[in-house]
Amino acid sequence: GVILDKIIGGTRINQGTILAFISVAAIWVIVSKTSFGFKANLVGENKNMADYCGIKSGNIIISAQIIGGLLAGFGGAAQLFGMFERFQYSSLPGYGWDGVLIAIVARRKPQYVPFSALFLSYLRIGADIMSRNSDIPFEIVNIIQAVMVLLISATAILGGLKKKLVIKETRELEAAKEGGR
Repeated sequence: GVILDKIIGGTRINQGTILAFISVAAIWVIVSKTSFGFKANLVGENKNMADYCGIKSGNIIISAQIIGGLLAGFGGAAQLFGMFERFQYSSLPGYGWDGVLIAIVARRKPQYVPFSALFLSYLRIGADIMSRNSDIPFEIVNIIQAVMVLLISATAILGGLKKKLVIKETRELEAAKEGGR
């Protein structure tokens, strides 16, 4: 069968790690250096503006979803061939939700994905060690992750709210100036 060799003996780090870094670099190039990446960013920021500019938003969204699905399948294959001798289904590992968390922490920047993934793995490994060596339950880490996601999401939401308030205030000031003339 196909097995990805270990990079560092005695660990679970295998050649899939190299493939992951190559994938991150490829996605960074696509997002930052191609017209597709520009269009995808524009659609992600403001679909209405993208439609107004003549970009076919539906095609971009479907293409981005296909690329994301391909990467997820690629990651799953690297996980399977790097960690196991054969497929062993016991339950769903929930990696999709981990991916969402990593994307939120990376703030839509592909070059930050490895750092946010390492941060999440640091939390998980630390939680495992903490629960084995003390009376602190593993669920505490889930609470820490939830608070982290809330804080990062709140930053984005409040940034958008601040932007709307500034626009509203500017319009009110312009209306007041025109009314005072």
